[in-house]
Amino acid sequence: MMRRKQLIWISLGILTLFIGYMLRHHPAFTESVYGNGVFIGIRWIMSNTFNRLPFPGITLLCILGIWFFWRTALMPLRKKTWTGWTLIGGILSTVGGAVFLFQLLWGFNYFRPTWDKRLGIEVQGMTAEQLAAEFHRSTTQLNAAVKEVGNVDVLAFRTQQEHAVSVESELRGVLRDYGFPLSYSPRVRIVKPKGILMRWNTAGIYVPFSGESHVDAGMLPIQIPFTLTHEMAHGFGVADEGDCNFLAYLACNASEEPIVRFAGIFSYWRYVASEYRFTFQEEYNMEFQQLPELVKRLLAEIRANDAKYPDLFPRFRNTVYDTYLKSQGVHDGLQSYDRVVQLVWEYENR
Repeated sequence: MMRRKQLIWISLGILTLFIGYMLRHHPAFTESVYGNGVFIGIRWIMSNTFNRLPFPGITLLCILGIWFFWRTALMPLRKKTWTGWTLIGGILSTVGGAVFLFQLLWGFNYFRPTWDKRLGIEVQGMTAEQLAAEFHRSTTQLNAAVKEVGNVDVLAFRTQQEHAVSVESELRGVLRDYGFPLSYSPRVRIVKPKGILMRWNTAGIYVPFSGESHVDAGMLPIQIPFTLTHEMAHGFGVADEGDCNFLAYLACNASEEPIVRFAGIFSYWRYVASEYRFTFQEEYNMEFQQLPELVKRLLAEIRANDAKYPDLFPRFRNTVYDTYLKSQGVHDGLQSYDRVVQLVWEYENR
């Protein structure tokens, strides 16, 4: 027979899935109860526990995970007290506990209103003409930002705290302007060794179990402001990837520092350029030659840097993450990252 504790965790996991199914159909209720209440309390706890540690909280979680595995798996195996039921119960209770804690600590944010709903924007895809117009608009914006920026290498000398400070107030301002309930600031850590995240085709990750955002130290400095703001938005309770990209664009663009504005505009332009090049290959090749030398240099440096950290099991990673996002109600899955282009297009033309 399964143990009582195992049945409790299994039951909590099932209950959490049922609650999530209900909340998915009531985003306003989720915003009111979870976003304005429960999540703010959770962020207060995280800010005063894990976020105060001198090292990433995920390190402590890994140690606890190893201890838990020893206690629940290796010790019974050593003492030969395993049975079929305890094995099944151990697996299901672990999954149930992880689902329960993940959804409670952060996952229910997926069921809050997305930013197209908050802004009254209707996102239904872009025509080829609209995509071309947005590429030219963003290219003009990029060219103007290049003229304002000085030495982009200055970003390389900033600490993770200085990077966070450079964008946090602007992100808070954007969230406040649109009535998004603000919680305690999430801790953002730039993690090493370099490439530990990039090898999984991601530059940053938010860990709900410690309430901390992480940005890969392997990125070039010019990529950090946008990515850091994206992950910080996750920490404030924004779940959708496209929404976080959209907020990163707005927050960086609102900065008083020309280098931060350029970094944000440049990172967003790369999303637009990727889609534009796919649709208008010849046009892109011709217009690429007209880009400022700084932009072409940075693009080449990013390609060379990415080549240092080739993906590990890319198909497996993409399939798992795409399935995860869709299970949380993100219909576009991995394509939700590119949703930022539609959001910015509608926002700038509203």
